[in-house]
Amino acid sequence: MSIATVVSVSGQAWARDAEGNLRELQQGDQLLDGETLVTSDSGAVQLDFADGLPPVAIVGGQQVAMSGDLDADEPVEPDEASAQDEGIDALLAALDGEGDLLEGLEATAAGGGDGAEGGGHSFIQLARIVESVDPLAFAFDNARGNNIDSELRGSPAFLDTSVVNVAPEASNDVFTTDEDTALSGANVLANDTDPEGDALTVTSTDPQQVTFTGPDGFTVTAEVTIDEDGNVSFNPAGDFDALGVGESATGTLTYTVSDGTATDTATVTL
Repeated sequence: MSIATVVSVSGQAWARDAEGNLRELQQGDQLLDGETLVTSDSGAVQLDFADGLPPVAIVGGQQVAMSGDLDADEPVEPDEASAQDEGIDALLAALDGEGDLLEGLEATAAGGGDGAEGGGHSFIQLARIVESVDPLAFAFDNARGNNIDSELRGSPAFLDTSVVNVAPEASNDVFTTDEDTALSGANVLANDTDPEGDALTVTSTDPQQVTFTGPDGFTVTAEVTIDEDGNVSFNPAGDFDALGVGESATGTLTYTVSDGTATDTATVTL
């Protein structure tokens, strides 16, 4: 007959049968009637007696005999649960001062060895006494009935949430016009980009003197202006009349574009 079920084992524990054979206990094992629970010095076991009560903990270095006495579900015989009628009157009389109280008590087993029938045992039998609190929980609150929250304290952590700006990307440009025709519709920002979509402006808006070079050592200097919106202003104004049919002159200048924080530079070829 199963007396208890092993709920948990810490360290080592064994069940010893009547022949002295040991079997190591694991979670879920059954302890049978007649076996003895043995725990190692550093071990501990929790037992469930299937009585609806919390498990019983057996600490290390113990030997506990398994018997029906430990099963709380097993009914108690009436003769074990109540005093015997035999000799009660004599005991009551002795308590009232009439007679010797010791004469009404059963003699104890003699000697320090194993007892005969009605005597002692060579090991301790553990009777099961359990008081349970249901539910097994503890709640704490303050005087106002509010729950108490605990706060873990330590060094403060700082998170850098600043945004890192990415610089714009300016691309080189090439524009052309006839020798007597002002440049029209040229804008350097048309192919410039910003990874974050920021609005772009040209910061180098001062007029620039650009030297144009043509064939046979031809050179001429002309003024070129780029406004903050990227529009390019250039008027040859007859300065290139010396160029022959099919000939051209080329000049270059640089400009700087900004997204309000970072800048980039590109080259314009005319």
